[in-house]
Amino acid sequence: MKITALILFTSSIILGANSMALAQANESVLLTLDKPFYVAGDSVHFTSYLMNEKDEKLGGLSSIYYVKIYNESLDEIVDFSGRAIDGYGSGVIQLPNNLNSDTYLIVAYTNWMLQHNQRSFFKKPIKIFGNEVYKSDEQIKMNPSESIQIWPEGGGIVNDFANKIGYQLNIENSEPNQKIEGYLVDHTADTLLRFKPQSEQIGFFSFVPQASYTYRICFNIGGKWISQELGQYRDRRSTIKLMDSDKEKLLIYGLSNKEIVNQEYTLVVSHNDAPYLKGKQQFDGNSIAFTIPKKSLKNGLNLIQLYDQNMTLSASKSYIYLEKQSAVLIDLQDSTFKNHSHIKIPLEVFISDSSEYITSISIRSKELYLQGELNSKPSYQEFTRLLTNSDLMLLSELLNQEKDLIQSFLLAMDNDESFTKPTEKGALQKINPPEQHIDFKDINGKLIWLDEAPIAGNCYIICSVSNATEASLYSTDIDENGNFNFIIDRPKEDAKIIVKPIFKDKQVPFELSVHHIEPIIKEVDFKLTFNAETEQVNQLIIKTNENNVINRNYNLLLKGKNTSQSNLSTFFDSYDTELDLKEYIELNSFAEVCKELIPGIKISEINGEARINLKKMEASGFQSQPMKEQPFMIIDGVPISNSQIITELPVLSIDYIRLVNREVYINDLLFHGVLEISTREGDYLSDNLNSDSLYFENYQVAVFNQKTFNFSNEVTENKRIPSFNPLTYWNPKFILSNKTKYIELNSGDDIGDFLIEINGVNKKGNTFSFLGEIQITQKSTQ
Repeated sequence: MKITALILFTSSIILGANSMALAQANESVLLTLDKPFYVAGDSVHFTSYLMNEKDEKLGGLSSIYYVKIYNESLDEIVDFSGRAIDGYGSGVIQLPNNLNSDTYLIVAYTNWMLQHNQRSFFKKPIKIFGNEVYKSDEQIKMNPSESIQIWPEGGGIVNDFANKIGYQLNIENSEPNQKIEGYLVDHTADTLLRFKPQSEQIGFFSFVPQASYTYRICFNIGGKWISQELGQYRDRRSTIKLMDSDKEKLLIYGLSNKEIVNQEYTLVVSHNDAPYLKGKQQFDGNSIAFTIPKKSLKNGLNLIQLYDQNMTLSASKSYIYLEKQSAVLIDLQDSTFKNHSHIKIPLEVFISDSSEYITSISIRSKELYLQGELNSKPSYQEFTRLLTNSDLMLLSELLNQEKDLIQSFLLAMDNDESFTKPTEKGALQKINPPEQHIDFKDINGKLIWLDEAPIAGNCYIICSVSNATEASLYSTDIDENGNFNFIIDRPKEDAKIIVKPIFKDKQVPFELSVHHIEPIIKEVDFKLTFNAETEQVNQLIIKTNENNVINRNYNLLLKGKNTSQSNLSTFFDSYDTELDLKEYIELNSFAEVCKELIPGIKISEINGEARINLKKMEASGFQSQPMKEQPFMIIDGVPISNSQIITELPVLSIDYIRLVNREVYINDLLFHGVLEISTREGDYLSDNLNSDSLYFENYQVAVFNQKTFNFSNEVTENKRIPSFNPLTYWNPKFILSNKTKYIELNSGDDIGDFLIEINGVNKKGNTFSFLGEIQITQKSTQ
């Protein structure tokens, strides 16, 4: 290896050593560097320690030491000399700007070591990136099989905001218990944070990005480096401010640093990872306000999050609600600390109706500890280790990230006598945000007074949700117009919902109207088996599982409408061209296949995008000019609209190509021919397609088309029935009831398992969804 050669080289600089001196006093030198890697042109800051190995104390035999950096060709890149006082020194090395990306070797020694004991040389490989590589999109080049997936909490990275970043490393052939070190660096290559995966190749870290900076995460995996930019950044658009002066209500303000015009924001309150309150308000200006009755809050630590209209996390805040109306206050003080420093930094915590805790932070052996002591009891208890962290950081940022965990832990310690007794160190509970798509049921209503309105505060609305295993109770206020709203968490099975007003004093006559009060239906997953017939398959019972709803709407195809004068067939029952590529020699591209083997197809380029058109088939052959519109294009049964996907298909992946070189109608939709491709994989698009390439108009379906498509009943050796795997593309008919959903559709003649994903709207305007699998077991014999 190159580095081994360098080490051997430096270990044999001078062979003429005085062997008698080795038996006497010995000397060694140690360097600590400020970064794990550098960029060409960087400054390398280091601290040097000269030690007398005989008594293991600072202060060697020399005061002058030398530092050199070598490249892979054993060329000396940098030469530095410095002076140590009482064994301690420091220095800065300026790296040349023209260095290439590679692993270099830094060596430190004294003249005494050069003459008597070269084995004590300090030698360490360091990674240096060339400027041209570091500033490129790739920075550190990776193999195609190696990648980093990044998931910022809330969907994006927000400047001046405590962001939690999840990541997963995809590294092939990694060894068990492989040492992995992660680094967060900014655009100047300064190391801001060090971290390790929490579980094999998966983990997370937190940091507060600045507006004018860009960031990158780098991983050292057993000496191999991979890296990735953190992506797009956006300014922190809003913050949450809590007003807790009222004993009955918690007032929540969302404050924006920019004026927001007519946008709906959603407030979500969670407890122990479970969302249980949700409200929506129109943001029109620089502030928005929510009011939550404290009696509706759950006891303990509540996470309050504000989402914008795209359900992207905009701001978050933690609030502790105690049934005894206690309050927890944590005062964080700005300080800077280094590892190995024996210091304690005050962290004041006070629980109002209990006892005062004096807590402190200490750092030992590169680990951060939170400790606590009761004023009323002199005993001392170290009750948790917070985390392992990097050499240097701002304590205020660290504590802001850990504040929620400290609050949660101290809350559990309240009135706990075991606090003063020796206990095992317990890990703090992590509070994760809810998923962006939250499964709530919205219940709206209005209360109209038939007589004089009750005194303010005398009436509120409750909502009871109950089933055989659990019951939940929600409460909310009524506005001045009698309107109210509940956002309830969906139960796990069938539930009964009751909404009614509750009067604290005298009941007043009223009229109550409630919307969306239908029972919630929860049913099991389904797998349906039937034979592949060419006739209609009627009333297939589809049982739903609401927890697996796919948040996507299938849309109807709307293009050219069929006219009553049309004498074209309803669909095609045969192909004009069928090409099995296994019967031909290998060609280099799809365009070459069309040129050499398929005369009825034309590939052109318009505004840099590939376009496919078919030539019309007539008795005398193909017309010279192609049809105006693109054909109906299908790959492995999936209709697509992007021709580029077909023109870039690897030829070796294609099984067969089929064409219909004439105008056809499919469910009253006019298409200028059909191009169907089947790949050898059978599911080529599963890894090569986004939703924008599907052949659907961008609008939401209100009702499903009542027509179902009828395949031809005629099956012969020369006429193959077209088969499209996603059966639900063909406008199936739905029959909805409270407990089941029925579907009428036609099957194709392919055997296999087919996934069904459908979203729709019933006659009442309520949405319904299901996800499941159909298994076709045998071909038609008709």
